[in-house]
Amino acid sequence: MYSVDEDLSETIIYKRMSIEYHIADLNEFKESIKEIVNKFIGLSEKWHELLKEKEMLSQKRFAESDEETIKIFENNFVANLKDFLKKFCRRNTKRPSTKLQTDVEEL
Repeated sequence: MYSVDEDLSETIIYKRMSIEYHIADLNEFKESIKEIVNKFIGLSEKWHELLKEKEMLSQKRFAESDEETIKIFENNFVANLKDFLKKFCRRNTKRPSTKLQTDVEEL
């Protein structure tokens, strides 16, 4: 009878040790989850900051100074093209094609 109690006691001790190890593993897992959650919270805050910064950016494709520069280039290109085509038409005895004339007149 004495050995039965001893075996039962030993089984209970092993079971308790197993449960304690399992609890320790779960506590480590819990701490890891807390760290991950904190990282996600930090990333979420950074994401919201970036969204706010994005909203503050200009919605236009180009800055006003860029648009002015593009317009100047466009005007100069069209003027130079018209001058070139006028000179080209005078120098050649042949007339440019009808499509080319139409395109120049539209400019």
